[in-house]
Amino acid sequence: MPTARIYQFSTPLQSDSHTDAATKQPSTHNKNRPKFLAAFQRLLSQGQQDESIPASETTELVNALTRLQQQPGTLKERAAAIEEAVLTATSGSELHYPEEEAINRIIYNTIDIIKSLFKTILNNKNLPSTMKPLMEQLHIPILKVAILDKSFFSQKDHPARRLLNQFTQAAFTWSEVKEPQQDELYIRIHTAIQQILTEFEQDISLFDEINLEFSDFIEREQRVAKALEKRMQQIAMGKEKLLIARRQVRDEINSRINGQALPPVLTTLLLDGWSDLLLLINMQQGQQSKAWKKSLILVDKLLWSIAPKQTAADQQKLRQLIPALHRQLKEGLLCISFDPCKIEQLLKELRTYQITSMHPAHQNGEESRPHKTPAEDPSTAPSRAQANSVEEIVMIDPQLSSFQIGTWFIITHDDGYVIRAKLAWRSIADDSITLVNRQGVTVLETSTSRLNHQIQVGTAEILSDLEVPLMDRALRSMTGKLKKLEKKQA
Repeated sequence: MPTARIYQFSTPLQSDSHTDAATKQPSTHNKNRPKFLAAFQRLLSQGQQDESIPASETTELVNALTRLQQQPGTLKERAAAIEEAVLTATSGSELHYPEEEAINRIIYNTIDIIKSLFKTILNNKNLPSTMKPLMEQLHIPILKVAILDKSFFSQKDHPARRLLNQFTQAAFTWSEVKEPQQDELYIRIHTAIQQILTEFEQDISLFDEINLEFSDFIEREQRVAKALEKRMQQIAMGKEKLLIARRQVRDEINSRINGQALPPVLTTLLLDGWSDLLLLINMQQGQQSKAWKKSLILVDKLLWSIAPKQTAADQQKLRQLIPALHRQLKEGLLCISFDPCKIEQLLKELRTYQITSMHPAHQNGEESRPHKTPAEDPSTAPSRAQANSVEEIVMIDPQLSSFQIGTWFIITHDDGYVIRAKLAWRSIADDSITLVNRQGVTVLETSTSRLNHQIQVGTAEILSDLEVPLMDRALRSMTGKLKKLEKKQA
């Protein structure tokens, strides 16, 4: 059986001030940075798969990493442990052949790239702090994967990359909890990582198995979340339809009242009774229906019936109108379960005003005639107009809001509790919005203006670039930083 060969690194792995443990010479790490960019780009290219290290050349190193992967520690501590283990394993080794130097270069670059990759991942602002220690534990297992299989860098669908992306993608939308050990997503990720730490030696198929289990969990959770979100949207849509219908009823009645103060009986009939009937017709049949139009014609006739009648023709017309008008009012109010006794009382009072309107010259006293807002006392106009109008509903132009459905936010409440929530509903009838968590449960009902204010003061922020897998984003970020460094050193 061939003896496994592990090679002395010509360039150490840590900071520029580090001294090589075997040679006791100052590091040339910084000088080699431009060359490192070229090596990094080769690792990301498809052709790099041809430069994979033979398994026989990595056995001892992988075994050493396997012993390390179950030990606790931060990313910095793990990186130091990796370097120490490699230097110890290669103590006394010498480079004899050009191919050995090539393998040495590939191993070094791989270790350095994985270290930088995890630094970038763990510095991502979208990753919750509670999840970062879990992701740190994948440093050595992922390094082993990259050493064993160079397609890890070039193949976006590599099982280890896919699992890392799945973990971080789920973590992005996860809200911190007081006891994460009782949270299902945290438990799933923690359990999967522990399985990798204890079982992963060299068989990369383990990542496929864990991927399948975790994907099933995420898909089940998303199905439930979508169902809950859809139900919330249906309820919100019903509320919005009601708000819009109320606005339409308000506009129709207010346009007919035209600012005049009505006698109490007519205020009750229109605003406490007939407006509800109009709302019901609007919701069930719409504004184009005959019932809607007939009900509005009745409002016109009702208002005309109490206006002063100056001619005999108008007086005769009113006498003929009253029976049918009262019958239609009664039938309509009974349809909305209005109190029958109160209907009779209101119709009796209404008749008094209608009869009085046929004798305008004899209208004496405030109780016997309709009131009009006094022009000489403007201070009373707003209160009277408000008393005879339906509550105003402000329509919001959707184009005024920059928030798109599906946008994720990090929001800090006044008590310090932080949530991650997605915009799932925005009303066009008012300024209200609804946000749900990753499980589709409503966690916040607020307004666009309020959320905008929170973003301005820093108690809320938008989670961006969630659609880009974190592994891809980290590699892209590293490429950009290395190019800038190369340009600066050129």
